[in-house]
Amino acid sequence: MQAFAAFVKNPGSTRFDNQEAGERILFLVRRHWFTQLPRVFLILFLILLPLLLPWPQILGSLVVPIRYKALFILLWYLLVVAVIFESYLNWYFNVFLITTDRVLDLDFWGLLYKNISEAGIDHLEDVTSSQGGIFQSIFDYGDIFVQTAAEKREFEFIGVPRPAVIRGAIATLMGQHQDDH
Repeated sequence: MQAFAAFVKNPGSTRFDNQEAGERILFLVRRHWFTQLPRVFLILFLILLPLLLPWPQILGSLVVPIRYKALFILLWYLLVVAVIFESYLNWYFNVFLITTDRVLDLDFWGLLYKNISEAGIDHLEDVTSSQGGIFQSIFDYGDIFVQTAAEKREFEFIGVPRPAVIRGAIATLMGQHQDDH
């Protein structure tokens, strides 16, 4: 179920703009689910907020017809659904791709802004992974830093699953490319 996967090895049918003939995606990586917990807690708080508020004290002696209360609650939950949808899209479309030829960082914010950075395997100079803290060790997620000789000097992939596997795959590609030249 790739729609909710944060780490996909060889995502067969997945394609991206400007993918070259013969270029295969080796890894598709998104932020680890554990890094999304603050947003999940915020959404749960927003869902429960109308139930937790002391409405008689807030409204005081103001008499509000039931249809206006219902309209307010409907609008509130539409806002919550919009926050949920935006959170999912933000997580889903911010992707790190490792292909046979390059490394890509696809960043989307909202519905209107995207930033795509890429570096060919021949421009990669160094790859580092780091894991720190008990949660990153338990849930096996961390950060990947890729140094390049390209226009964008460093790629940072924060909070990704299996950082040692990803670092090893990139290092292997770098070694294979050096052996080819």
